[in-house]
Amino acid sequence: MNDYYLFDIEFPSLDLNNYYIKSEDANTVHQARLYLFQNEIEVRIYYNPKTYFGEKLGMWSSKINWLVFGSYIKTSKENQNYRLQKIDLNNAKLTGLSNSTNYIENHLKYIKIKIDQVKFYWVPAKEEVNTAEFYLNESGFDVVKHFYSIMFGLDGEFNFQRMKGQDTFYKIGKSRFRPEFNFNYSDDKDKNEVTIIKEPKLQFEFTENISEKDACQYAEVVRLVLSFYCHSNIDFIYSRINLTKYKITIHKTEGKSLKVTRGGLWAFKNHMNIHRFLLANWQSKTVKNFQKISKAIELFNQSLLVDSNSQFLIRYNIIEICNNEKQSGTKFKKVLDSKACQKKYNNALKLLLDTISEDEHAEFTNKWKFVSSKLSTKPMKSPLLSFFENQNLNPIDFPVSLNEIKKLRDNIVHGSIKKVSSEKLRKANILLYRITGILILNLMGISEWEFNSDIN
Repeated sequence: MNDYYLFDIEFPSLDLNNYYIKSEDANTVHQARLYLFQNEIEVRIYYNPKTYFGEKLGMWSSKINWLVFGSYIKTSKENQNYRLQKIDLNNAKLTGLSNSTNYIENHLKYIKIKIDQVKFYWVPAKEEVNTAEFYLNESGFDVVKHFYSIMFGLDGEFNFQRMKGQDTFYKIGKSRFRPEFNFNYSDDKDKNEVTIIKEPKLQFEFTENISEKDACQYAEVVRLVLSFYCHSNIDFIYSRINLTKYKITIHKTEGKSLKVTRGGLWAFKNHMNIHRFLLANWQSKTVKNFQKISKAIELFNQSLLVDSNSQFLIRYNIIEICNNEKQSGTKFKKVLDSKACQKKYNNALKLLLDTISEDEHAEFTNKWKFVSSKLSTKPMKSPLLSFFENQNLNPIDFPVSLNEIKKLRDNIVHGSIKKVSSEKLRKANILLYRITGILILNLMGISEWEFNSDIN
């Protein structure tokens, strides 16, 4: 059996023959092989050396956004491989590209492309339908370890037990899930050691036939809330989704796993362990507010890894993301009808026009029309003040005032770093850490928190 997947690849929206115009025209479709190595995904594209396709593709790739590389690709003839229906590279990012005179096979040259992910569609396995496994990166280990005791052995039998009361499945939408370990082991009769590797994963069971989109969204929502709880960038490195029409496997290269030692929700005076947290009623609100929450949590964890100035700006940005609702002011109570009010405004305009030069009356009248339309609206509170109050946060309790927070932001944004007090910035960062965590909990529908105003 081949150690690669064979298929045809095409870049239908490109005319690569605009590069190396003196060469032969490159074919529209090329044969390709996809290799899965340890934490590396490689595609080799084969071509006639006289077309200089590899050089053309390299020149083109230097001018595009590598993050959307997969959107240019179309694949076909994937069914040359056992049970494989389709290879999907639409979401693949380009991570590397290499070409060499040594890359030649059967009189054809090839170019190597490194990508970050690939999705396969397979003939379904009926006995596994409506289940899924999402394997986690290194940060995910810190989630799953809380659900297991240490290995126990007696009379030559060894096993890992789940912690008492934590063998349950947690519900989300049309599915249920739980964190699990997949145990891999290796043994050798001639060695006195046995190696067991614990691979963290999320095990899903679907209560009815669902779409690929729903299955992936449930997993993504769980990944997000766990990333927030653990303050780490938990991600999927391998997924297996078993649906009625097909089986999907997704391979991703594992990026750098950035871990923060201080996880949990203690800073927000929420003392749930991870088991109680997953049992809480966060599912529907998190799905509803998914776009906002996904941005907020990504930035929340990023803020833990940068310098104090960047940390402050990122956390301030989280507040802006959470507070994107427009406010409208209330009106003064009228004692006259609209027609009588307008007559009063016209009389007022005549009196005001007497105070300026006659040649500027027209310009002043235009301005008056705009101003008078706003006179019936009461002065509004600061939008930020109103937002915090709506979130059950009282800015009066903040150890750093809103005005001081705004000044810090303006000085950092405009490069006036000398005006920034390092001690004030330290306290503001602690304050914004607590505030942004509470805002995320509110978006998730979790109200079990208290604001801690004490900062040493």
